[in-house]
Amino acid sequence: MVLWSAWSHSVLKLVVVWRKDYLSRSVPLRYQGDIDVGYSTSLACSLILLLLIGGLQAAILPRTIILLLLFLTAFIWISVVLMLLLAVRLQWIIWDISQSFVLRLAITIFTIILIYTVAQVNVFTCRYETECPPVNATAGWADHRLCPLPHYVAISCCLGYLSVAIFLRLPTLIKCSLLLLMAVIYIMLIQISHVHIFDCYDKRVSAVVPTHVLSVVYIVMFLLAVAIHGRQVEWTARLDFLWKIQANEEKKDMDALQHSNKRILCNLLPAHIASHFLDNQFRSNMISSKFISCLIHYS
Repeated sequence: MVLWSAWSHSVLKLVVVWRKDYLSRSVPLRYQGDIDVGYSTSLACSLILLLLIGGLQAAILPRTIILLLLFLTAFIWISVVLMLLLAVRLQWIIWDISQSFVLRLAITIFTIILIYTVAQVNVFTCRYETECPPVNATAGWADHRLCPLPHYVAISCCLGYLSVAIFLRLPTLIKCSLLLLMAVIYIMLIQISHVHIFDCYDKRVSAVVPTHVLSVVYIVMFLLAVAIHGRQVEWTARLDFLWKIQANEEKKDMDALQHSNKRILCNLLPAHIASHFLDNQFRSNMISSKFISCLIHYS
């Protein structure tokens, strides 16, 4: 309860920070040096997410050569990192890239950027017509760079957000920075450069609420959800780490107390009697009434 109260005062409204007394004890450095046991799983999930984003882009949005190149680059990159981590698990290599916080952070950010570019690149290549054809005429479009369903742009943005959410140990500030950058780029595309595509879609379906407005709302709502999720995950991870530190410190104190009691007992009793009572089968009964009565009888 004391630890929970102390930790609750070290949390701001938006950003999780360490208290000053934790900073003096180098707790943040110890937290960063802690091994991320779920890092391999996060990379595997990012690979699955990359496949889903690539499938979405190829099925709905324009299919370009640059999409294929970026997809292959991201796929090879994540696969190589996963193979290195698997080689460490199989003890084929000694160097574990997941143990270094800086290297792990750099790999994570680069992986997120690659997945984001796969989700983003085809949006830049969308071409719009000077005239908006009716719905029954869209089936005859032969240009693969046309975007008849622009609301999938917002869906690709939300899928790009997931690449940030799956890395649970990524600091909240970096998560929010990446999410904000993604959202700003997508909103600028929707509201400035690609607004005509959304207007054409609204005319074809006679939309009551403009699609570009709904897309911005979806992007902002999903951004807030992922940011809140990241803050909660980091808050829980830091609290678990503090509990682990407290448990280790209490264990050290118990070992020191046990060693002190052992020295006192060896000073009071002969060596063979002290070793008899300190045997493993009698350790659980050292504070029992039978043991106390034996000491009183000997004295």
